[in-house]
Amino acid sequence: MGRPTRWSTDTGPDHSRWYVDRFRQLAAEGADLGGEARLLDAMVAPG
Repeated sequence: MGRPTRWSTDTGPDHSRWYVDRFRQLAAEGADLGGEARLLDAMVAPG
C-alpha cells in the first residue's frame, strides 16, 4: 500500500461522530432523510 492519505492522518478516531450525531438528531425529530432520493427517483427515468 502507498503512503497514508491526509484523511487518515489529519483526523482523529471520532472525526465523523458529529455527522452521525446530527443525522440521529434529525431522524429523532422526524426529518424526512430519504426525501431527496425519492424525488430524484420520481423525476429520472430508470436506466
